[in-house]
Amino acid sequence: MWVQGFISLARRLDRGHARLICIDCKAADARRNRYLFRRNRADCHWPHEIRGSADSIRNAAKEASAGNANLSQRTEEQASTLEETVSSMEGLTSAVRENTASADDANALARAANKVTAQGGIVVSAVVTTMNEIQESSKKISDIISVIDGIAF
Repeated sequence: MWVQGFISLARRLDRGHARLICIDCKAADARRNRYLFRRNRADCHWPHEIRGSADSIRNAAKEASAGNANLSQRTEEQASTLEETVSSMEGLTSAVRENTASADDANALARAANKVTAQGGIVVSAVVTTMNEIQESSKKISDIISVIDGIAF
């Protein structure tokens, strides 16, 4: 079958045996073989070009694979870093919430202290007023005692 002969020829050409052509084929294939032989002589450089192109493609594929592996590694590192950042942000958010609660508690205590201080100011003012009244009463009593002493002696 001529297809198998052609496949055999193609395999030999692929291995770099550009000048080896099956001559043991049937007479009907002789014309085709002569054509292929002439064509082969004219184009004997194309297997090398194909091999060079295949090598270039293989090298480009290796480089792309290495680039993909590098990209994958960097992506994994960034994902890990992002997870750490998220964890840190969660801790920071928790700390901010605790600080907010503490600030609210401190604000409530400050308001209560302000209220107690204001009430203390009112009480002190009342005490001062009472002490002034006592002082005036004491002065009146002293005046009365002086009058009584003046009369009695």
